[in-house]
Amino acid sequence: MPAAGLLAIGVAGAAMPTFARGFWLAHNVLGAALAIQVLFVIASGWRGDLVEPRRRLRGPLLVAAAAYALVVTLVQSGELFLGSADVLSPLAAAILMVLGLLSLWAFGRVDVAFFGVAARPVASSEEPAAASIASEDLNAAVALSRLMREERLYRTEGLTIASLALRMRMPEHKLRRLINQQLGHRNFSAFLNEWRIGEAKAALCDPAQRDVPISTIALDAGFQSLGPFNRAFKAETGLTPTAFRAHALGENGGPAANAAKAS
Repeated sequence: MPAAGLLAIGVAGAAMPTFARGFWLAHNVLGAALAIQVLFVIASGWRGDLVEPRRRLRGPLLVAAAAYALVVTLVQSGELFLGSADVLSPLAAAILMVLGLLSLWAFGRVDVAFFGVAARPVASSEEPAAASIASEDLNAAVALSRLMREERLYRTEGLTIASLALRMRMPEHKLRRLINQQLGHRNFSAFLNEWRIGEAKAALCDPAQRDVPISTIALDAGFQSLGPFNRAFKAETGLTPTAFRAHALGENGGPAANAAKAS
C-alpha cells in the first residue's frame, strides 16, 4: 500500500504539471516517512533477532540504505525550491551501486544459519532431549524450559532476551545461541509465542473454559492484543482460535462429538 501510494502521487505529479511541485513534495515527504519507518523496524526487531550473523549485518546495511533514502529525499525536496542538483547525481548513483552490491552479497550468501534455523523447535510440553542438544547446553535448556513452564515468564509484559538472560544468570549471547541453535527459533518473539500458544491451546481444549472469551485467553497467555494472537495461532495450527475450540470441544462434528455419538 505505501508503494502504491508513492506510485499514485508520482503519476499524478507527472500528469498534472500545474500542481507538480506540490505532488513531488508530498512524494518526498512520504518517502522520508517510509525510510524512518525502516529505521524503527530495525531498532525494534534487532534485539529480538537470534540469528547472530544476520544481527551483525542487517543493522549497518539497512541503516545505510535508509540514510541514503533520507538524503536523496532532502536533496530532491531542495531542488523544488532551490534549483537542480544534477552535480550530485553521479555520487548518488555510486552510493546506490555500492549498497546494491552489498545487498546482493548479503542475500546471496550460502549460509543456512543466516536465514534459517539450526534445529527443530522444541514444543512447550517437551523437555529438551539430551540426544539433540550438546551436553554443555543441556542444563541451560532444561532450566529454561522449567522456568517458562513453572513461572510462566512468557506472560511477562515487555519481557526481553536481556532480562531473561539476567533471570537465568547467563550471558545474553549464550542464551541467544541456545534458543536459536538448540531450540530452533529465529527470533525471541517466536520463542515466546510458542509458549503462549501452547497455553492458549490448552485453555481452548478445556471444557471448563468453554465460555471464557478468546480475548481473555489470549491476554492471559501473554499476548497484548487479539490481532497478533489470531495471526500467530493460525500460523501455528492452521485454524482460527474459534475453529480450534469448536473442533477440540466436539462442536460441529469434532472428536468429542463423535465420541458422544459412538457411546
